Amino acid sequence: MPKLRAALLCLMTLLLALVPGGCWDAHEINTLSLVSGIGVDAGQKPDEYDVTVQIRKIAERETDPEKPFLLLDATGSNVLEALEEIRLINNRELYLHQNEMIVICHDQASRGIRPLLDVFLRFHETRMDVWVVISQCPAKDILQIKLIQEPVSATALARMMQGQADLSPKLAVNMLHVTEALLDASSALVVPSVCLTDEMGVTKVFINGSAVLVSDKLVGYLERDETIGYALGTGPIHSGVLEVTAENGDAVLYVSDSNASLKTFWIGDRVEADVSVRATLSIAEITGFEGESLDNVFQILEKAAVEHVVELISKAFEKSFALNADIFGIGNSMGRADPKLWEQIKPDWPDIYPETVLNISAEGVLLESGKISSSLTMKGEE
Repeated sequence: MPKLRAALLCLMTLLLALVPGGCWDAHEINTLSLVSGIGVDAGQKPDEYDVTVQIRKIAERETDPEKPFLLLDATGSNVLEALEEIRLINNRELYLHQNEMIVICHDQASRGIRPLLDVFLRFHETRMDVWVVISQCPAKDILQIKLIQEPVSATALARMMQGQADLSPKLAVNMLHVTEALLDASSALVVPSVCLTDEMGVTKVFINGSAVLVSDKLVGYLERDETIGYALGTGPIHSGVLEVTAENGDAVLYVSDSNASLKTFWIGDRVEADVSVRATLSIAEITGFEGESLDNVFQILEKAAVEHVVELISKAFEKSFALNADIFGIGNSMGRADPKLWEQIKPDWPDIYPETVLNISAEGVLLESGKISSSLTMKGEE
């Protein structure tokens, strides 16, 4: 028993030594710059990076409460060189463990994102759950704005990404997802695309569809509907809405659950892909359908929802064919189904993928809601 107690004590001591402290002393804080966001823009020269770092201000060092963060930028032949220049300018070490966002601008993404991500991965402080987005405006512009709800824009954007991930894991990506995708040469990477909008004189960050990268380079964008189709076709979706239009009415349907399955076949000299989706729906809003029975309304809306889901997925596939970007993982599915065949056709995949034959099916289960009966003029009722 004493030996067991001694062993447990040694184990607990070791575990406590491995757990980082929950706070720093004042001296340590004053030697660090707590990074909340990093933006990477393309430099004027092909081999230059313009790097912007958003540093969260600390109360002990605060002189202007109206500016909750400090923005520093530098240019380097690589990201590491630019970060080192920022460190020298600020005279403090950059602490990346609290970084929430990496924002990469359109121009830099077109050149390639692998070199800059490799740099971040070398920092042991970089968390693999840090969110990654592509900006259609300079990344610096995203980081330098001060929003109403959350003054630190990187934090606001991180919350938006978490909200997207709660809807569907396909609608937001972090460093881990990006790293795994870049290791797979056959599949394309879909990353949220953000931009700035002006609404009645107020600047806001807006999620504007998705960016599509092949290998590590930006090749184009999915519009909002195409992004929804991509999420539906890959699944799962935990929450969301579908707006459907029928001949005699419209409805907004709440998606409480949606899953997709993919099967691929090699027939003749091309690939066939069967995509099946099953969604659980309920009615959030409804207009029209006067004189229809509740049963008829449910049948009409289920049919309209299925048709709309198939249409959205088809749009996403059409864009992926136009970009020659296998965002649905058709190649991976082929590799799992027939590894030997996949090794034979893999070198020609860029020519084979756009000729994929699609079979898309969907099933919508519309759950009854007591809230809608009063909004319908029931057939046969006065």
